[in-house]
Amino acid sequence: MEAGKQNRKIITVSFFLAAFLTHIVTRVLFETLGGMVAIVERWRSQDLFRHGVPLFIALVVFVLLQMNPKVVAWADEVVHEIKKIVWPTQRDTVVTTFAVCVMVLIAGLGLAGIDYMSSVLISWIVK
Repeated sequence: MEAGKQNRKIITVSFFLAAFLTHIVTRVLFETLGGMVAIVERWRSQDLFRHGVPLFIALVVFVLLQMNPKVVAWADEVVHEIKKIVWPTQRDTVVTTFAVCVMVLIAGLGLAGIDYMSSVLISWIVK
């Protein structure tokens, strides 16, 4: 498959996901506003407003993203740059994760020791 077509598919899916998130955020905002403003609650009780308006806004976002050449060029550059990333192997990821867990455990034990010693010192001073 040609790289340009593959990038275009990735961009379209990304724009679709952005529109879907816009739909969710719009519905949540309408629910929140419905609890605060009576007229919004009245509108929200209608199916057209509750489902149609967020869907329309999401559709507008998708179309605006797809039809804006500057946004499409930017997204194409982003996809191109992400493809250049050299991702670590599974073994490298496991080893690094294990090292981080060991270091967190050591730091936690060190802080616990310092906390215990400082509480003993303060209780000795207070007595």
